[in-house]
Amino acid sequence: MGDVTYTGSCHCGAVRFKFQASPRLTAWSCKCSICAVKRNTHVVVPEKAFELLQGDSLFNNRRPRCALAAKG
Repeated sequence: MGDVTYTGSCHCGAVRFKFQASPRLTAWSCKCSICAVKRNTHVVVPEKAFELLQGDSLFNNRRPRCALAAKG
């Protein structure tokens, strides 16, 4: 079976992206207060499979600077 396209965003919506990955994707649930409330899940994909659609200007050293997204 071939890869499928997934789409997503940071929790405030300022950063949007898509990536190609297996339909049997492994994701992790974050336990921080923001992700727990939003029920966010996280995945790691190769850079070549990832495309940033919106919010490029919000990144500094590969970390988002949008509201609350640059925690930790």
